[in-house]
Amino acid sequence: IWNDRKFRELDDNVKLAFLLLLTHPDTNQLGFIRARSVTLAFDLGWQSDAMSNAIQTLCQMGMLMVDERAGLMFLPNFLKYNSPNGVNGAKSWAGLLDLIPECDLRDQALIRLKPLIDRLPEGTREGIPEDIMNAIQHAISNAIPQPSRIQEQEQEQEQEQEQEQDIYEQP
Repeated sequence: IWNDRKFRELDDNVKLAFLLLLTHPDTNQLGFIRARSVTLAFDLGWQSDAMSNAIQTLCQMGMLMVDERAGLMFLPNFLKYNSPNGVNGAKSWAGLLDLIPECDLRDQALIRLKPLIDRLPEGTREGIPEDIMNAIQHAISNAIPQPSRIQEQEQEQEQEQEQEQDIYEQP
């Protein structure tokens, strides 16, 4: 972690918040954390706005995804650096999803886990519980395609042009 450029460029408070997330007792083997920023602030004895700022920075850096309403956070690269040790490590994932609230973040995280799981050795992949693989497939099949930024910009330009035409066509 100390060799990671993104991590080194963080200020000390954000580094501490990230280390808390990595090592928190509620962080599971997939990188999900059942917590809200307020409770994490309390864990460190911080004001809630200090933790909110740290979490916002981590989200902007792509190091964390958060759904405050569901009380769920996700470390997208957690599995990349903390892969299971063999088939028994993967089997230990059984029941993890039962503790994760269903929400858009859960689905997005499961979709992000798919390529990481695909890179695991075949023997390890065989130990992954069926409920996790089914949840990943379900999330992928129900994913709503996100429009590209280019499509969004084109739509915005079309709307602006229509509005301008409406203005010029009024008597």
